Amino acid sequence: MIRSWLDGLTHVVAPPKCCLCYDLDTPPICSECDAKLVPAWLGGCPRCGTGPTADCPFCIGLEGLDGARAAYVYEGAAGLAVRRLKFHRLVALGRPMSERMLPVLESAFPDADLIVPVPMHRLRMAMRGFNQSELLCSAFPQDRVRRDALFRIRYTRQQARLRGKERAMSLRGAFRATPEVAGRRVLLVDDVMTTGATLRECADTIRSAGAVWVGALTFARELPGV
Repeated sequence: MIRSWLDGLTHVVAPPKCCLCYDLDTPPICSECDAKLVPAWLGGCPRCGTGPTADCPFCIGLEGLDGARAAYVYEGAAGLAVRRLKFHRLVALGRPMSERMLPVLESAFPDADLIVPVPMHRLRMAMRGFNQSELLCSAFPQDRVRRDALFRIRYTRQQARLRGKERAMSLRGAFRATPEVAGRRVLLVDDVMTTGATLRECADTIRSAGAVWVGALTFARELPGV
């Protein structure tokens, strides 16, 4: 009875709502907003899954990655979801966003040995209170998720404030991988891919530690001209 009463009180004080359009009494991503998410992984490109089978224009920036997929195009509803999760701290988005990434994981990377969220430096973690990349792994097979296989050992400026070359320079030597990745197929998970600098640096670090394959899965990706 007490639990039922508390649940009812919570519903009155903070009713469930869509984190994108703020409609009340809906899931964190309502059906209307869900329909506005534009898939980014329905192409034939074997490397990124976005463009055509040959001469894909969207593989630029994926150097160092053996494969990459994004569930959605960053523009529109998907970009809003990324920003609301990361900057507005609407952590209720984490699970539904992860659930929408799961079909991409299952279809493109069924043989990944380890699923590794892109780590956050401990100082930024203390300021934000959560790592959005870890939240995006919540719907994945937990026996393959490794939150301690890769560490961020150097604090860097927020990448969104830097240009392409500046991003690459600021990230150099920022990560360290553990011996667990040696001989394994490792899939990195992050919220968004823009220039790909963070994922490339993570991939280089993991490969230097002995991984035999490194790929990346993001919720969204910025696409040139889209």
